[in-house]
Amino acid sequence: MNANQIIKFNKQDIPVFFHNNKPYVAMKPICENIGLNWDGQRQRIQRNHILSQGTVMITAPSKSGNQEYSCLPIGYLNGWLFGIDVNRVKPEIKDTLIKYQLECYDVLYNHFMPKVAGAHPNTITLEQQQAIKDAVVRKVQRDKRTYQSVYREFYNVFDVPRYQELPLSRFEEALKWLGDGCYKYKNQTQPTQDILQDLYSFVERVIMCNEEMRVLCESLRVIDSSVFLSYANHLVRSNVMARELVWKYDFKNRFGEPLLDRTCRYVSLSGGQQLTVKPNWFDCQA
Repeated sequence: MNANQIIKFNKQDIPVFFHNNKPYVAMKPICENIGLNWDGQRQRIQRNHILSQGTVMITAPSKSGNQEYSCLPIGYLNGWLFGIDVNRVKPEIKDTLIKYQLECYDVLYNHFMPKVAGAHPNTITLEQQQAIKDAVVRKVQRDKRTYQSVYREFYNVFDVPRYQELPLSRFEEALKWLGDGCYKYKNQTQPTQDILQDLYSFVERVIMCNEEMRVLCESLRVIDSSVFLSYANHLVRSNVMARELVWKYDFKNRFGEPLLDRTCRYVSLSGGQQLTVKPNWFDCQA
């Protein structure tokens, strides 16, 4: 297969093609990488209204001649991955599936989407994309809904295939639709310094505790991958709330270092110690 680019993930090749200047992932090779039955997944994609609408057939040369590949936009990849129940696949592929669910999209997104954003300047910025993601997390928690249902409705309301392609002019409207109140600070009374100090201490403890729990949680991969995924989702949600508070109130230690840097890689504690953390555990596009 002569893909436009081959991206390495989990020591495997992920072929990516460009269609209308946007990256699309060849789905059959990803299924084979994970160990999933391609025919079953192809039928599942065809049954899904959103995924089937986004599917593009791309012809590319191979050793045996030209072949057609069923491809999805990178922005659809997580919807497809998280639609696969880890408890219903063969035990020997669970760990690989979970790794793809947690990390594959971030690898592809970080590689391609800054270039796409540059080619489509009328869409929301990377920072605004993160704001939309954060607002979705809050809506899911507040309304007790699934991520898939919120994103599906979002795409229908704003007539976009992915939140990354939301027009810049509709950003505020999208935040309002998501019921997000975290961008209305100007009209709110600012908390006192004592309250901020207490909040800082609380957030610092949450991050430290979650980091210790992350180490324990990752050991569950070997014992029970489905339990690991459940606990991991809870930790990520907790870290997302901590991250939002750090950035909202610009929390810094006494040395002027941010409690959590903007890449979500370093935590600078109040005593000056620095921890190295993993961005994906903060749902952060570093």
